[in-house]
Amino acid sequence: RSGEGAAEKVSIRGDWVRMDGLSADDEYVLGDLKSGQVYVVMPQDRTVLELKSNGKPASMSSSDATLKKLGNGPAVAGFDTVEYELLVNGQGCGKTLVSEKAGDIADIQRLLKSLEQFDPAAMMPEGMGDMVASQVSACDRAQMSMQGKIADLGMPMKSTDAQGGVEQEVISIDTQASLPANLFTLPSDYQRTTPGAMINDAMSQMQEMMKNVTPEQRQMMEQMMQQFGGQMPK
Repeated sequence: RSGEGAAEKVSIRGDWVRMDGLSADDEYVLGDLKSGQVYVVMPQDRTVLELKSNGKPASMSSSDATLKKLGNGPAVAGFDTVEYELLVNGQGCGKTLVSEKAGDIADIQRLLKSLEQFDPAAMMPEGMGDMVASQVSACDRAQMSMQGKIADLGMPMKSTDAQGGVEQEVISIDTQASLPANLFTLPSDYQRTTPGAMINDAMSQMQEMMKNVTPEQRQMMEQMMQQFGGQMPK
């Protein structure tokens, strides 16, 4: 559960993981732990967005980031935890409660070890990942760079920001869950697309739209695009 109260359900079986509740419009994510292939299923558009790491993750390293062990924390979802604080240049960026026992559950352990395969920045079109990385705060960059180290310690059960606000918390873990047989099956009648194809479609639509704008409107739109690091199509 997020700090805002939104609930997310993660289901794991064999090589597959499914994440529900990421959005309010019934979208869900399927991930192949073996290949690193990710599919964002969008029922409203009857579309499947295919994502695959390009092997060039954006630079999220943070040499000044450290984890400080604070001691035993409170139980979360019935699991004992150890509390760690994330520091950047000695400044606190938040705390995480980690459960070694939850991290030893076979399916969870496999998911944690596969997280690097699902680096969102490495699934973006060439150059876009680094552009996004440049907009990330020092604390968020540190959190991403320390994700693997935290996973080595166990399952992150609860995380808070520098002000103590809850960012996310595990509510329950069910190792005997009964999962529907088709839960990890991709809809065969949905259209498949990729980030590159979606960008090309958007650019084509923008080019058509630009044929009908005034010079003043074009200048205003160009200024807005430049603020976000992009350029208007000719």
